[in-house]
Amino acid sequence: MFVHNDGDLNNGRYPLFSNNRQQLTVTVRLIARDASGNLAPISSSDLNSIRLIDYTTSEVLEFENNSTPWLPSLYDFGWDWDRDILTSVRSMRLKHSELFESDTPETDSSEDWAPASKTMDDDRCPNGYQCFRFYISTSSNKPRRLAARIKNSAGTIFRTNYNDIEDPTGEGDKNGRFNSSFSVDPVSFPRLSSEYYGDRQANGSGHLKDLRVVSNYGDNRAYEHHVNIRLPNGKMIPIKYIKDPIAFTPRMVWANTGSDKQKTAFSFIGHPGETLLRMQSLIHTLGVGNQRQSIHSMVDALYDNNATIKNPRTGQVVIGQIILPGKYWFYDITGAQVANTMQRDLTVVDIYGNIHELRYGMTSALNNLTLDRI
Repeated sequence: MFVHNDGDLNNGRYPLFSNNRQQLTVTVRLIARDASGNLAPISSSDLNSIRLIDYTTSEVLEFENNSTPWLPSLYDFGWDWDRDILTSVRSMRLKHSELFESDTPETDSSEDWAPASKTMDDDRCPNGYQCFRFYISTSSNKPRRLAARIKNSAGTIFRTNYNDIEDPTGEGDKNGRFNSSFSVDPVSFPRLSSEYYGDRQANGSGHLKDLRVVSNYGDNRAYEHHVNIRLPNGKMIPIKYIKDPIAFTPRMVWANTGSDKQKTAFSFIGHPGETLLRMQSLIHTLGVGNQRQSIHSMVDALYDNNATIKNPRTGQVVIGQIILPGKYWFYDITGAQVANTMQRDLTVVDIYGNIHELRYGMTSALNNLTLDRI
Protein backbone atom coordinates (compact mmCIF):
# COMPACT_ATOMS: atom_id res chain seq x y z
CA MET A 1 0.00 0.00 0.00
CA PHE A 2 1.29 3.43 -0.96
CA VAL A 3 0.12 6.80 0.35
CA HIS A 4 0.81 9.85 -1.80
CA ASN A 5 3.37 7.85 -3.81
CA ASP A 6 5.60 7.28 -0.78
CA GLY A 7 7.88 4.28 -1.19
CA ASP A 8 7.30 3.00 2.35
CA LEU A 9 5.01 -0.01 2.18
CA ASN A 10 4.66 -0.62 5.88
CA ASN A 11 3.27 1.38 8.75
CA GLY A 12 3.81 4.89 7.43
CA ARG A 13 2.09 7.63 9.44
CA TYR A 14 0.26 10.45 7.69
CA PRO A 15 -1.36 13.57 9.17
CA LEU A 16 -4.77 14.57 7.83
CA PHE A 17 -7.03 17.49 8.70
CA SER A 18 -10.13 16.14 10.44
CA ASN A 19 -12.51 18.28 8.40
CA ASN A 20 -14.16 15.52 6.34
CA ARG A 21 -12.83 17.11 3.16
CA GLN A 22 -9.07 16.75 2.84
CA GLN A 23 -8.11 13.31 1.56
CA LEU A 24 -5.16 10.96 1.64
CA THR A 25 -4.47 9.24 -1.67
CA VAL A 26 -4.03 5.51 -1.05
CA THR A 27 -2.89 3.15 -3.82
CA VAL A 28 -3.13 -0.61 -3.40
CA ARG A 29 -0.76 -2.43 -5.76
CA LEU A 30 -1.56 -6.05 -6.55
CA ILE A 31 0.06 -8.83 -8.53
CA ALA A 32 -1.26 -12.38 -8.90
CA ARG A 33 0.36 -15.56 -10.20
CA ASP A 34 -1.05 -18.94 -11.10
CA ALA A 35 0.18 -22.31 -9.80
CA SER A 36 2.99 -22.27 -12.37
CA GLY A 37 4.22 -18.87 -11.26
CA ASN A 38 2.93 -17.03 -14.32
CA LEU A 39 1.25 -13.63 -14.06
CA ALA A 40 -2.51 -13.98 -13.73
CA PRO A 41 -4.43 -10.73 -14.34
CA ILE A 42 -6.96 -9.89 -11.65
CA SER A 43 -10.47 -9.46 -13.02
CA SER A 44 -12.29 -6.15 -12.80
CA SER A 45 -14.93 -7.67 -10.53
CA ASP A 46 -12.23 -8.84 -8.11
CA LEU A 47 -10.53 -5.45 -8.20
CA ASN A 48 -13.85 -3.80 -7.42
CA SER A 49 -14.08 -5.87 -4.23
CA ILE A 50 -11.02 -4.17 -2.70
CA ARG A 51 -11.82 -2.28 0.49
CA LEU A 52 -9.90 -0.49 3.19
CA ILE A 53 -10.18 -2.17 6.58
CA ASP A 54 -9.27 -1.41 10.16
CA TYR A 55 -5.87 -2.96 10.84
CA THR A 56 -6.83 -4.23 14.29
CA THR A 57 -10.45 -5.36 13.83
CA SER A 58 -10.66 -6.01 10.06
CA GLU A 59 -13.79 -3.84 10.00
CA VAL A 60 -14.54 -2.82 6.41
CA LEU A 61 -14.74 0.89 5.60
CA GLU A 62 -17.66 1.02 3.19
CA PHE A 63 -18.15 3.72 0.60
CA GLU A 64 -20.68 6.49 1.29
CA ASN A 65 -21.40 5.34 4.83
CA ASN A 66 -22.21 8.64 6.51
CA SER A 67 -22.66 6.96 9.89
CA THR A 68 -18.89 6.62 10.30
CA PRO A 69 -16.32 9.41 10.62
CA TRP A 70 -14.04 7.57 8.16
CA LEU A 71 -15.04 7.99 4.52
CA PRO A 72 -13.24 6.16 1.71
CA SER A 73 -14.02 7.26 -1.83
CA LEU A 74 -13.06 6.44 -5.40
CA TYR A 75 -13.00 10.15 -6.16
CA ASP A 76 -10.44 12.87 -5.63
CA PHE A 77 -12.36 15.96 -4.56
CA GLY A 78 -9.46 18.30 -5.20
CA TRP A 79 -8.30 19.35 -1.72
CA ASP A 80 -4.58 19.92 -1.23
CA TRP A 81 -2.51 17.74 1.10
CA ASP A 82 0.71 19.29 2.38
CA ARG A 83 2.68 17.44 5.04
CA ASP A 84 4.67 20.56 5.98
CA ILE A 85 1.50 22.55 6.70
CA LEU A 86 -0.04 19.69 8.66
CA THR A 87 3.14 19.22 10.69
CA SER A 88 3.31 22.96 11.32
CA VAL A 89 -0.28 23.07 12.57
CA ARG A 90 0.21 20.04 14.80
CA SER A 91 3.36 21.53 16.36
CA MET A 92 1.44 24.72 17.23
CA ARG A 93 -0.16 22.91 20.17
CA LEU A 94 3.03 23.36 22.18
CA LYS A 95 3.11 27.16 21.89
CA HIS A 96 -0.54 27.98 21.26
CA SER A 97 -2.58 25.39 23.14
CA GLU A 98 -5.33 27.97 23.69
CA LEU A 99 -6.16 27.76 19.98
CA PHE A 100 -7.03 24.09 20.35
CA GLU A 101 -9.51 24.25 23.21
CA SER A 102 -12.04 22.25 21.26
CA ASP A 103 -11.18 19.24 19.15
CA THR A 104 -14.73 18.88 17.90
CA PRO A 105 -14.34 18.31 14.16
CA GLU A 106 -16.30 20.16 11.53
CA THR A 107 -19.21 18.11 10.25
CA ASP A 108 -20.56 20.37 7.52
CA SER A 109 -19.88 18.59 4.27
CA SER A 110 -23.02 19.68 2.46
CA GLU A 111 -21.33 20.83 -0.74
CA ASP A 112 -22.53 18.88 -3.75
CA TRP A 113 -19.08 18.22 -5.12
CA ALA A 114 -18.48 17.11 -8.67
CA PRO A 115 -15.62 14.58 -8.50
CA ALA A 116 -12.30 15.92 -9.73
CA SER A 117 -11.06 12.52 -10.86
CA LYS A 118 -11.60 8.80 -10.45
CA THR A 119 -8.73 6.33 -10.78
CA MET A 120 -9.00 2.55 -10.57
CA ASP A 121 -6.43 0.92 -12.85
CA ASP A 122 -3.45 3.23 -12.57
CA ASP A 123 -1.36 3.63 -15.73
CA ARG A 124 1.71 4.17 -13.56
CA CYS A 125 1.59 0.68 -12.02
CA PRO A 126 5.04 -0.90 -12.54
CA ASN A 127 6.13 -4.36 -13.63
CA GLY A 128 2.79 -5.96 -14.28
CA TYR A 129 1.10 -4.75 -11.10
CA GLN A 130 -2.54 -3.75 -11.07
CA CYS A 131 -3.58 -0.82 -8.94
CA PHE A 132 -6.65 0.35 -7.12
CA ARG A 133 -6.81 3.84 -5.69
CA PHE A 134 -8.76 5.14 -2.71
CA TYR A 135 -9.17 8.61 -1.24
CA ILE A 136 -9.78 8.64 2.51
CA SER A 137 -11.11 11.53 4.61
CA THR A 138 -12.16 11.74 8.23
CA SER A 139 -13.96 13.82 10.81
CA SER A 140 -12.48 11.80 13.67
CA ASN A 141 -9.85 13.15 16.05
CA LYS A 142 -8.50 9.69 16.91
CA PRO A 143 -5.63 8.02 15.00
CA ARG A 144 -6.41 4.89 13.05
CA ARG A 145 -4.32 2.26 11.31
CA LEU A 146 -5.74 0.94 8.04
CA ALA A 147 -5.04 -2.01 5.78
CA ALA A 148 -6.73 -3.53 2.72
CA ARG A 149 -8.59 -6.68 1.71
CA ILE A 150 -9.76 -8.23 -1.55
CA LYS A 151 -12.31 -10.98 -2.15
CA ASN A 152 -11.82 -13.08 -5.28
CA SER A 153 -14.48 -14.77 -7.39
CA ALA A 154 -14.08 -17.98 -5.39
CA GLY A 155 -14.97 -16.13 -2.20
CA THR A 156 -11.46 -16.23 -0.72
CA ILE A 157 -10.53 -13.09 1.22
CA PHE A 158 -6.96 -11.81 1.27
CA ARG A 159 -6.03 -9.23 3.92
CA THR A 160 -2.97 -7.11 4.62
CA ASN A 161 -3.32 -6.94 8.41
CA TYR A 162 -1.53 -10.10 9.54
CA ASN A 163 0.72 -8.62 12.20
CA ASP A 164 2.49 -11.91 12.91
CA ILE A 165 4.47 -11.87 9.67
CA GLU A 166 7.26 -9.67 8.38
CA ASP A 167 6.40 -8.20 5.01
CA PRO A 168 8.94 -5.52 4.04
CA THR A 169 8.33 -5.93 0.29
CA GLY A 170 4.55 -6.37 0.32
CA GLU A 171 4.76 -9.88 -1.11
CA GLY A 172 3.43 -11.60 2.01
CA ASP A 173 4.32 -15.06 3.27
CA LYS A 174 3.60 -16.75 -0.11
CA ASN A 175 0.48 -18.30 1.44
CA GLY A 176 -1.90 -15.37 0.90
CA ARG A 177 -1.15 -13.54 4.15
CA PHE A 178 0.16 -9.98 4.00
CA ASN A 179 1.20 -7.21 6.36
CA SER A 180 1.00 -3.80 4.72
CA SER A 181 -0.74 -0.80 6.26
CA PHE A 182 -0.65 2.91 7.00
CA SER A 183 -1.76 5.07 9.91
CA VAL A 184 -3.79 8.28 9.79
CA ASP A 185 -3.16 10.94 12.43
CA PRO A 186 -6.09 13.41 12.39
CA VAL A 187 -5.11 17.05 12.91
CA SER A 188 -7.55 19.71 14.13
CA PHE A 189 -7.20 23.15 12.57
CA PRO A 190 -6.75 25.79 15.29
CA ARG A 191 -9.45 28.31 16.06
CA LEU A 192 -7.51 31.39 15.06
CA SER A 193 -8.37 34.78 16.52
CA SER A 194 -9.39 37.68 14.29
CA GLU A 195 -5.90 39.14 14.06
CA TYR A 196 -4.76 36.23 11.87
CA TYR A 197 -7.26 37.10 9.15
CA GLY A 198 -6.67 39.86 6.62
CA ASP A 199 -4.07 42.58 6.10
CA ARG A 200 -4.47 45.02 8.99
CA GLN A 201 -3.62 48.69 9.35
CA ALA A 202 -0.34 49.38 11.14
CA ASN A 203 -1.88 51.98 13.49
CA GLY A 204 -3.21 49.35 15.90
CA SER A 205 -6.86 50.03 15.11
CA GLY A 206 -7.41 46.50 13.86
CA HIS A 207 -9.13 47.81 10.75
CA LEU A 208 -8.38 46.23 7.40
CA LYS A 209 -5.59 47.84 5.44
CA ASP A 210 -7.00 49.74 2.48
CA LEU A 211 -5.47 50.27 -0.95
CA ARG A 212 -6.94 53.17 -2.90
CA VAL A 213 -7.62 52.03 -6.46
CA VAL A 214 -9.90 54.78 -7.84
CA SER A 215 -10.09 58.46 -7.03
CA ASN A 216 -11.93 60.64 -9.53
CA TYR A 217 -15.21 62.39 -10.13
CA GLY A 218 -14.81 64.70 -7.18
CA ASP A 219 -14.51 62.91 -3.87
CA ASN A 220 -15.70 59.52 -5.10
CA ARG A 221 -13.20 56.86 -4.04
CA ALA A 222 -12.74 53.10 -4.22
CA TYR A 223 -10.54 50.92 -2.01
CA GLU A 224 -9.55 47.27 -1.90
CA HIS A 225 -8.85 45.21 1.23
CA HIS A 226 -7.33 41.73 1.30
CA VAL A 227 -8.73 38.86 3.37
CA ASN A 228 -6.19 36.11 3.96
CA ILE A 229 -5.35 33.49 6.57
CA ARG A 230 -2.07 33.33 8.49
CA LEU A 231 -0.87 30.92 11.12
CA PRO A 232 0.86 32.35 14.21
CA ASN A 233 4.18 31.22 12.71
CA GLY A 234 3.54 33.37 9.64
CA LYS A 235 2.67 30.59 7.19
CA MET A 236 -0.12 31.54 4.81
CA ILE A 237 -3.16 29.30 4.32
CA PRO A 238 -4.57 29.98 0.83
CA ILE A 239 -8.33 30.42 0.46
CA LYS A 240 -9.97 28.18 -2.14
CA TYR A 241 -13.39 29.79 -2.38
CA ILE A 242 -16.17 31.68 -0.64
CA LYS A 243 -18.88 29.36 0.67
CA ASP A 244 -22.52 30.31 0.06
CA PRO A 245 -25.37 28.73 2.02
CA ILE A 246 -27.49 29.33 -1.07
CA ALA A 247 -26.70 30.63 -4.53
CA PHE A 248 -26.44 34.40 -4.95
CA THR A 249 -26.30 35.10 -1.23
CA PRO A 250 -25.88 38.87 -0.76
CA ARG A 251 -22.33 39.67 0.31
CA MET A 252 -22.40 43.47 0.17
CA VAL A 253 -22.72 45.95 2.98
CA TRP A 254 -24.09 49.44 2.43
CA ALA A 255 -24.88 52.51 4.51
CA ASN A 256 -25.30 56.27 4.53
CA THR A 257 -24.59 58.59 7.40
CA GLY A 258 -24.16 62.13 8.58
CA SER A 259 -26.05 65.40 8.69
CA ASP A 260 -23.06 67.69 8.25
CA LYS A 261 -20.43 65.50 6.58
CA GLN A 262 -22.76 63.29 4.62
CA LYS A 263 -21.37 60.11 3.17
CA THR A 264 -22.53 56.93 1.42
CA ALA A 265 -20.57 53.70 1.12
CA PHE A 266 -21.05 50.17 -0.17
CA SER A 267 -18.84 47.17 -0.75
CA PHE A 268 -18.00 44.63 -3.44
CA ILE A 269 -16.20 41.28 -3.51
CA GLY A 270 -13.41 39.67 -5.51
CA HIS A 271 -12.91 35.91 -5.36
CA PRO A 272 -9.40 34.48 -4.85
CA GLY A 273 -7.16 35.31 -7.80
CA GLU A 274 -10.01 36.76 -9.89
CA THR A 275 -10.39 40.21 -11.41
CA LEU A 276 -14.19 40.02 -11.67
CA LEU A 277 -15.79 42.65 -9.44
CA ARG A 278 -18.90 41.15 -7.84
CA MET A 279 -21.80 43.01 -6.24
CA GLN A 280 -24.29 40.41 -5.03
CA SER A 281 -26.81 42.57 -3.29
CA LEU A 282 -30.40 43.58 -2.72
CA ILE A 283 -29.45 47.06 -3.89
CA HIS A 284 -30.58 48.00 -7.39
CA THR A 285 -30.47 51.80 -7.39
CA LEU A 286 -29.23 54.72 -5.31
CA GLY A 287 -31.09 57.98 -5.15
CA VAL A 288 -31.72 61.40 -3.67
CA GLY A 289 -35.29 62.63 -3.76
CA ASN A 290 -36.91 61.42 -6.97
CA GLN A 291 -33.61 60.86 -8.76
CA ARG A 292 -32.38 57.30 -9.15
CA GLN A 293 -29.21 55.82 -10.58
CA SER A 294 -28.32 52.18 -11.09
CA ILE A 295 -25.64 51.08 -8.65
CA HIS A 296 -23.89 49.22 -11.46
CA SER A 297 -23.85 52.23 -13.79
CA MET A 298 -22.50 54.36 -10.95
CA VAL A 299 -19.66 51.91 -10.41
CA ASP A 300 -18.97 51.68 -14.15
CA ALA A 301 -18.70 55.46 -14.35
CA LEU A 302 -16.38 55.57 -11.34
CA TYR A 303 -14.10 52.98 -12.96
CA ASP A 304 -14.32 54.50 -16.46
CA ASN A 305 -16.20 51.40 -17.66
CA ASN A 306 -13.41 49.11 -16.44
CA ALA A 307 -14.78 47.94 -13.10
CA THR A 308 -12.41 45.14 -12.12
CA ILE A 309 -10.45 44.02 -9.09
CA LYS A 310 -7.15 45.89 -9.41
CA ASN A 311 -5.09 43.86 -6.93
CA PRO A 312 -6.18 40.22 -7.13
CA ARG A 313 -4.13 37.71 -5.16
CA THR A 314 -4.12 33.95 -5.43
CA GLY A 315 -5.56 32.43 -2.26
CA GLN A 316 -6.99 35.72 -0.96
CA VAL A 317 -10.40 37.38 -1.09
CA VAL A 318 -10.73 41.06 -1.94
CA ILE A 319 -13.35 43.19 -0.21
CA GLY A 320 -13.76 46.52 -1.94
CA GLN A 321 -15.39 49.66 -0.64
CA ILE A 322 -16.75 52.60 -2.62
CA ILE A 323 -17.22 55.87 -0.75
CA LEU A 324 -19.35 58.69 -2.16
CA PRO A 325 -19.84 62.21 -0.82
CA GLY A 326 -23.45 62.99 -0.04
CA LYS A 327 -26.25 60.97 1.46
CA TYR A 328 -27.88 58.56 -0.98
CA TRP A 329 -30.75 56.24 -0.20
CA PHE A 330 -30.82 52.60 -1.29
CA TYR A 331 -33.62 50.89 -3.25
CA ASP A 332 -34.25 47.32 -4.37
CA ILE A 333 -35.42 46.23 -7.82
CA THR A 334 -39.07 46.93 -6.89
CA GLY A 335 -38.27 50.50 -5.88
CA ALA A 336 -38.69 49.85 -2.17
CA GLN A 337 -36.22 51.57 0.14
CA VAL A 338 -33.67 49.28 1.80
CA ALA A 339 -32.25 49.95 5.25
CA ASN A 340 -28.53 50.17 5.94
CA THR A 341 -26.72 46.87 6.32
CA MET A 342 -23.45 47.46 8.14
CA GLN A 343 -22.22 43.87 8.58
CA ARG A 344 -22.14 40.70 6.54
CA ASP A 345 -21.06 37.14 7.29
CA LEU A 346 -18.35 35.79 5.01
CA THR A 347 -17.50 32.08 5.15
CA VAL A 348 -14.38 30.95 3.31
CA VAL A 349 -12.87 27.51 2.81
CA ASP A 350 -9.11 27.06 2.51
CA ILE A 351 -7.37 24.78 0.01
CA TYR A 352 -7.07 22.07 2.68
CA GLY A 353 -10.83 21.96 3.31
CA ASN A 354 -11.02 23.91 6.58
CA ILE A 355 -13.96 26.27 7.09
CA HIS A 356 -13.41 29.81 8.41
CA GLU A 357 -16.47 31.78 9.50
CA LEU A 358 -15.84 35.52 9.37
CA ARG A 359 -17.84 38.72 9.57
CA TYR A 360 -16.88 41.99 7.95
CA GLY A 361 -18.46 45.40 8.31
CA MET A 362 -18.08 49.15 8.04
CA THR A 363 -17.22 51.45 10.91
CA SER A 364 -19.80 54.05 11.90
CA ALA A 365 -17.94 56.75 9.98
CA LEU A 366 -17.99 54.47 6.89
CA ASN A 367 -14.29 55.09 6.28
CA ASN A 368 -12.87 51.70 7.38
CA LEU A 369 -13.71 48.01 7.23
CA THR A 370 -13.58 45.56 10.13
CA LEU A 371 -13.07 41.79 9.98
CA ASP A 372 -13.74 39.35 12.82
CA ARG A 373 -13.69 35.60 13.32
CA ILE A 374 -17.09 34.38 14.53
